[in-house]
Amino acid sequence: MLIADIKGKLSLKELYSEDFLTSSVFSVFRYLDEKWIQKYINQAINIRGEKLSLKLSNPGYNFWPFFRTIKRIKGGVEPDVIIYSENVAIIIEAKNFSGKSGVGVFEEDVTEDLGMVDSKKIADQLGREYFIGKNSILKSTYVLDENPFTIDNFVLIFLTRHTTFPKDEIEESIDAIIKISPKEKMDAEQKIFWLNWQKAMPIFEEIVETKPKHSFEYKISKDIVDYLELRNLGIFSGFNFLDDFCFFIGESREAFTKKYLFYRKVFKPYWKFLSNLRPFTRTRKDTVFYNIVHLPYWNFIRNDLEYYKDSIFYKIIEKPY
Repeated sequence: MLIADIKGKLSLKELYSEDFLTSSVFSVFRYLDEKWIQKYINQAINIRGEKLSLKLSNPGYNFWPFFRTIKRIKGGVEPDVIIYSENVAIIIEAKNFSGKSGVGVFEEDVTEDLGMVDSKKIADQLGREYFIGKNSILKSTYVLDENPFTIDNFVLIFLTRHTTFPKDEIEESIDAIIKISPKEKMDAEQKIFWLNWQKAMPIFEEIVETKPKHSFEYKISKDIVDYLELRNLGIFSGFNFLDDFCFFIGESREAFTKKYLFYRKVFKPYWKFLSNLRPFTRTRKDTVFYNIVHLPYWNFIRNDLEYYKDSIFYKIIEKPY
């Protein structure tokens, strides 16, 4: 299916499908060495600003498992992926362009021996999956390669297209959890993490840059890089010259990446060109020369670089659109 997508053979529904995106990315991770998925998910952060830090060992993947109704939750729950690694379960709720299905808390009347009572149920999707983790996954047993494991820890990752931490959405989910059970506040803040799709791109690019072109790892990673590019899920990543350029303009690579995400498609061919100037820049480190032909968004970039005009020289050949 990756090839069908890259070649433009998918329907609009398939192109925007979060299920297809989830299947494509995590199926590739499933076939790669576990260090790559570990490197990816450990970039997730929680509302306290803490990074996830897990050591994965022979992870097992369960796509779209269904959990039946439990106390505090109305209806079944179906996370997109659960990754099991020995005694840890990583619940992943993946989104593409859509938001959470269900928010907040609602009350329904329940008949008991003493009459009608109010019973709170959680509607928030992350909240429902959090309680599935607490009540259905913790202490459960699964078998991987004929070895039984009992889950004694879980985390929940909200995987989205956001470029910055979706604080409102995460706080909304934690508030819903607290309304159901106030004692869960600290645990919810520690166990609910956020990660975006864009952080997968540098992982796959690293594989492409370091593995032999005839290897399986190279071929499947190259396909997923092309796939993510088509979905505009790329970010600036591994061009070596970028580190020099960030130092040159006095910005951290992290700040530069956040500020210039959309430059990737515009500037990517030129980073390679600039990289070839490294022998020259060793002689004149304070000056960079480059030539750009018919560069989209040129006026914006030219104005943005006005501050550096004394040290960056360029020539442009403009063509009418």
